[in-house]
Amino acid sequence: MNIRDLFSLQPIPNTKIYNDTPIKKEMPDILEILELWGNNTRGLWAFHIFLGIFATFFSLLAATGFGGAEISRVFAFIAAISIAFLTAFNLGAKSNNTRNAWRLLNTAVMRFNKGIIGKDEVINAYESGEALIGGITFNQIKTGEESTEVQSSEKGSQANNQTS
Repeated sequence: MNIRDLFSLQPIPNTKIYNDTPIKKEMPDILEILELWGNNTRGLWAFHIFLGIFATFFSLLAATGFGGAEISRVFAFIAAISIAFLTAFNLGAKSNNTRNAWRLLNTAVMRFNKGIIGKDEVINAYESGEALIGGITFNQIKTGEESTEVQSSEKGSQANNQTS
């Protein structure tokens, strides 16, 4: 790993290191999933950092009154929207879960390439990774109540139960 890789928003290595390996020959779909999870992690990670910087920057501008009262309100609104996205969708946890799923599957791939485990164990690692990633969680804070978390898959089943 060189210095460019350290500063290029690459929290996960590229799967090209697995070219000409047993996993590439016998289970190429697993490498596609590994690449997808890596890309998702990078995207969530970068978006999380971006929103954090945006929230901090515009909060500081609003707090100092930079540009006058009207512009400060716009800065405060941008900061509030950034913070809302950070907290409502829990991007930090989702990014960490995706990376942990990637680590789990990547470890299984390495073990498969060394002949330590078989295809069934790699598939089990994939299933465990999917469970770790989970669905999209939306945190909604209601006035006077505790935060409510609703999984995207649960929303559909709740809607179906109400119509039945």
